[in-house]
Amino acid sequence: MGIIFYEASRGIDDSPLITHWETKSISRETTFQVDVKDWQVIAKNLAELTREVVADMRQQGHKAKTVTIKIRFSDFQTYNQGEDNPGAYRLRRRNSKGRLCLPEAD
Repeated sequence: MGIIFYEASRGIDDSPLITHWETKSISRETTFQVDVKDWQVIAKNLAELTREVVADMRQQGHKAKTVTIKIRFSDFQTYNQGEDNPGAYRLRRRNSKGRLCLPEAD
């Protein structure tokens, strides 16, 4: 096992080069330059990112199995919320704490 790590750390690898692979995920992200507390600003950006991902999926002929939202705060706390559902999604704000919730199929 040690020889594998030794060679890998030096870029020594004679396995065949794979230049084509099946896409497993499509994603978009954005980083705000300042902290944003306005839900409308966040929702607008999320909607735009969603449109971009959906456009890519349609162009490539893919369908979604899982939708996941990742939010990272300025202190790098990260929250993920995902849901498996092949139906159409819409994002909505579900509770008074502003918790981003995924969604019911339309």
